[in-house]
Amino acid sequence: MVAATSFVLVHIIIEHSYGALQSSIARDLHMALGESAIFAGFYLAGYGLCQIPAGLLLDRYGARHILWIAALFAAVSMLLLSWVESPLGVGATRFTAGVTTSFAFSGAALVARRRLPPHWFTPAMGILEASVGLGGAVGLALVDTLLPVIGWRETVQVIAGLTALTSLACLVCIRTRRAPLVVAEASEKPLPFREALVVVWSNAQVRRCALIYGIMMGNVFGFAGFWNIQLMEAWGASFDESLSDNVAIMIGLAVSALLVGGLTRTFRAMRIVLIVSNIGAAVMLTFDLFVPWPTTQSAIFVEMFCLGFFLGSSILTFALACAPMPLRVVATAVAVVNCAGLVGAVFVEAIPGVILQVLGSSTLNDMQIALVMVVPMALIAAWAARGLKTDYPPVAHA
Repeated sequence: MVAATSFVLVHIIIEHSYGALQSSIARDLHMALGESAIFAGFYLAGYGLCQIPAGLLLDRYGARHILWIAALFAAVSMLLLSWVESPLGVGATRFTAGVTTSFAFSGAALVARRRLPPHWFTPAMGILEASVGLGGAVGLALVDTLLPVIGWRETVQVIAGLTALTSLACLVCIRTRRAPLVVAEASEKPLPFREALVVVWSNAQVRRCALIYGIMMGNVFGFAGFWNIQLMEAWGASFDESLSDNVAIMIGLAVSALLVGGLTRTFRAMRIVLIVSNIGAAVMLTFDLFVPWPTTQSAIFVEMFCLGFFLGSSILTFALACAPMPLRVVATAVAVVNCAGLVGAVFVEAIPGVILQVLGSSTLNDMQIALVMVVPMALIAAWAARGLKTDYPPVAHA
């Protein structure tokens, strides 16, 4: 479980570090901010497009045989990124890195479901989601530490090395042993790819969870992980201050995921938490976009922490989506929800870049126009959460 979770951690480092590196990459390769943002979205495009195929393959062949290979190719993709000399090369290597890391989250979820008792699944998913916040914080801190000293290419090579070590850990540590309570069901014959996808997608609960997670991850990856750094600079913060303040979002995300994963035990409570969290996120996003920034660093930290804390409850969508699903399609169900998250992230990361290209500048007013869509999106997620079913037996917590 630790090895699989480390792959999730590295995947988030790969994703979030680009938001901090993109200014250096853009200057080196003569790219405009909007163009750089579009290429940044290539990672999430590859990740999102391959989520469902990754889930189907994991359900069929298992995490042990797939995760270490995927992590190895992710390391190669990052190494190639450090060597590129053109914007097209950035887009291509970002896309391939997204494809290879698409196995990380679903693979770790499958390891958790097959190796742990059912009632531990939600806390385990909370740990996985916490690694999203931790990975974002580590990625930003890593760039903040290394970029001024060794440059962006060497920083990317360090990340490639960490990814290669993760591949080795997955190869050595992941085994096929299953928890006693899930052995019988796990031994059933895997479903054909098409049938597994139909079983998952035909369930309305899965589709609703996918919509909610898509919106919340759009705000995590697209806004908090990328655009918020530029927004803070538009408010007058320095680049270093922007990185430090954005770490608070990732910390809030990690703390929230651990708390809601460990303490939210009923599906009714999960639905209520998702409703309240998305309303809270809408309020914090409004403050972030339109209210002049506090003068003290501690007040900024609290504001950013609260935003991350509200968004961290997104982990509950996986428990609610997997509740009606048989074990044979758990990875596929997780992949469908996670795919929606990445589609939302691509949308929030790329569309503002297009809007800024049309506006022709990146002033505070332009940033507010480009990013205002994140507020109604959060309210839509809160509305969608009202329709989630909660009448599943306790064992469905898996």
